[in-house]
Amino acid sequence: MKKSKKLFTMNDDYAIQETYEVPVGEGGAEPPVESTWGLSEQVDQVVRGLSGLEGAGQVYLADVRQLEPYPGQPFRPYPPQRLRELADDIARVGILSPILVRRQERGLQILAGHNRWQAAKLAGLAKVPVLVLDVDDDTAVLVLTSTNLRQRESLLPSEKAFAYKMQMEALRRQGQRSEDGESYDASSFITGQTGDSRTQVNRYIRLTGLDPGLLKLLDEGKIGMTPAVAVSAIRPAWQREVLKYLLETGGRLSLDRAQDLKIASEDPMGLTPGDVRAILEEPLRERRPREYYKFPAKKIRRLLPEGMPEELVEGYILDALKLMACQVEHG
Repeated sequence: MKKSKKLFTMNDDYAIQETYEVPVGEGGAEPPVESTWGLSEQVDQVVRGLSGLEGAGQVYLADVRQLEPYPGQPFRPYPPQRLRELADDIARVGILSPILVRRQERGLQILAGHNRWQAAKLAGLAKVPVLVLDVDDDTAVLVLTSTNLRQRESLLPSEKAFAYKMQMEALRRQGQRSEDGESYDASSFITGQTGDSRTQVNRYIRLTGLDPGLLKLLDEGKIGMTPAVAVSAIRPAWQREVLKYLLETGGRLSLDRAQDLKIASEDPMGLTPGDVRAILEEPLRERRPREYYKFPAKKIRRLLPEGMPEELVEGYILDALKLMACQVEHG
């Protein structure tokens, strides 16, 4: 039999302003001890910026046993020492920002605040403040990823890679369901949230196709970002050969070798383990400086059709040179 407890609603500034009665389950909720409870600026921006958060107004103290982690979330937990420090802070001053959750059949699923939840248990707290969001699966993904991307001081390449992929897929599904039939510009949303360019976002997402062992080397700084992106395009079996070679030799993966592997992988005949090793063992090529030819713009402009757009000039000049070379070759 469910009973009623007092909960707090929130005003437009996400501060508690009044209470009302709602049903809660066994071992349910108790009102927070503080009379006001604002969200951090980062969480506030996420809640304001995402659609479908009509239920973002229920804040209460929940039993820590009711909370459960979000399955498959891409962000790594704090290391033990940092978690211990957070637990000490919580024991001293409490949790200053509610944990974002949504209701599930078996309890409350955490969308933001996994480390605060673990630290609270470590500090011996029986209850933690939670903000309950009434959101669907895709919006839950956006809350999960957006809050972590905004709040964490440093992120591993693998964390950003899978977070961006989750966001991209969620936004595209939301676009497919939109009533007006228009799809979301997923890349623009992500770049606006993170500051990374479209190209950077796409490069991170490509890393999700990288062998887990190679991804670990990337996180450890033993492989560069650009070589890793190139190798992510080759078959998994060949990626494992690359990993095996790097672990055996302790060598580093150069951009030249990574690009050579990518090009060789396009051969219909495929690659053998010996082919992969041979490519990786090739000596690095000496990089030749790029050559440039400079001409005064006035001299070039006189030879171009009047009014030709700037973006067509290079192609026009190259076509003219090709034609001249052909005429010279054939007399």
